[in-house]
Amino acid sequence: MRIEGLAPLIRALRRVDIDFPKELQRANKAHAEALVPKVQAAYQSQYTRRTGRGVASIRAVATQKTGGIRSGGARAPYMPGQEWGSNRAKQFAPRVPGGRFMRPTIQRALPELQRQQLKALDVVLAKAFTRRGR
Repeated sequence: MRIEGLAPLIRALRRVDIDFPKELQRANKAHAEALVPKVQAAYQSQYTRRTGRGVASIRAVATQKTGGIRSGGARAPYMPGQEWGSNRAKQFAPRVPGGRFMRPTIQRALPELQRQQLKALDVVLAKAFTRRGR
């Protein structure tokens, strides 16, 4: 979901109070963290043999503008191959444009995530306007 004018809004909120953009970041992180168990369950349903490091590498990340889920890293470098597949590396299933576990799970949850994001933005804006009016 892309909100036009979010960057200038964050700059304006920062001028009102330095904590408002951080509140947006905390809300983005909370929304992403709520989705992590669903992505982990989808991963475990497809990769049942060796899921310890792969599942542990699925984590929530957030900035003031976005929230997201990342996977992989030094201890699980195979995660992109398991999500997207590969037409060259034979240890992975063939390439799938829509992903296998992470992207489909996020797409199913997107309407609810959008509602939560707009609600969090409304809460921060309400706080900013009540503080500004004092």
